[in-house]
Amino acid sequence: MSKTRQRFQNKLTFFDRKLIIVALLFFSVGSRVEGVVYGPQFRSATLSSVDMLSSQLTLMQAQSLYNKVLSSASFSYVYAPAEIFMNDGSIIDGAFTRSIMMLSAGYGKINKFGVFGGLQLDWVKEKTTSNDPNEGGYFLGLSIYNFQLTMAYIDQNGPTLDGNYDFTLVKNQQPSDNSGWDNYGLRVFSVYHKIGLYASATFSDKPQLTFSGGERETYMSESKINFQPLQSMLPSILGLPFLDYSSYTPNYSYSGDIRDYYDGVGTEQEKRHNLQIGADNLFNLKIRSSLTMQVSPEVNFKMGELAYVIMSEKKNAIAGIRTQVFDDGSGMKVGYDSYLLLSIAKKYVNVSFSYSYNSPQRLTFIPLDDLHVFGVQFILGRRETAKAIIPFAASSLAGETTDAK
Repeated sequence: MSKTRQRFQNKLTFFDRKLIIVALLFFSVGSRVEGVVYGPQFRSATLSSVDMLSSQLTLMQAQSLYNKVLSSASFSYVYAPAEIFMNDGSIIDGAFTRSIMMLSAGYGKINKFGVFGGLQLDWVKEKTTSNDPNEGGYFLGLSIYNFQLTMAYIDQNGPTLDGNYDFTLVKNQQPSDNSGWDNYGLRVFSVYHKIGLYASATFSDKPQLTFSGGERETYMSESKINFQPLQSMLPSILGLPFLDYSSYTPNYSYSGDIRDYYDGVGTEQEKRHNLQIGADNLFNLKIRSSLTMQVSPEVNFKMGELAYVIMSEKKNAIAGIRTQVFDDGSGMKVGYDSYLLLSIAKKYVNVSFSYSYNSPQRLTFIPLDDLHVFGVQFILGRRETAKAIIPFAASSLAGETTDAK
């Protein structure tokens, strides 16, 4: 090992001892200036905020890592103060909360035969205007010879806004056909193999073209391919590389961690194709780095991510910080996240705390500008089964895996 690299690692070791303090400081340094949230922006963000598919992928990665069907329960709660722009032009003080519950259970071995299923509920609330868009869904899965096959159904109810999608305190200003656009179902089929290969297809029953009068028709609104080996298959200096490809229809996007606002609803748009490449534990330095590009119909930069995660010697404490530079269609922006996870009771009881600012990460909250978001997450069961606010490969977060036989 070169002297330069040795000095660099020694510096990281020094910073390891400081990082938990730094992560905690993130919780209190946010400015008290909250972002102003507009109705169309809120609608676009909430319609594609829930990431049940990503949660399923996290579960299947963990099950392959331990070679067994895992049962777990997790609950996340986040809070963000904000200013709300009303349809009369006034701005009022408000606050958003988001609650996410995930349950999974089953029995069997991944390399032999197993069955599993789960339930996810997700709801956002803005109490001042009584807005509560929500989503619920279930999934059923089968494992056989290192393959995991799942089928999921997701039902979503959009926010309560006026006819122009602005916030209102007068409920009779809702458009009569609001439910025809914002209430819809999704059917998702996916497959995962222990080498780290995942593929899914999403079928939507939304009206495809127009807001009013459009007939519902089922069509494939999104497809996704993800590859990340759980164990090192390349030189260790490369860490655990990953590649993620998604194809989606913008107005009905359910994909990715990059915010896409489409206030001009009711218009047909070309499918977009995103490609993300990166690695966890890059250079064996506990660094996560990734780059996301839109590759079609135009080539555009979407997001660059850099995160640093540390663990205690017994892996019962994990802290991380992350910054993301992204283009949301209105220009380049920067977001920040910090994260602290503590595990007790042989790592089967876990609690996490988080602070985020201007983050495009959808699990953190909903992708809205200039919000300071404070969160807590509880996990009963293997912590790798629930997606952390700072994503990292399941095998990087794992404790002992001696039961993977």
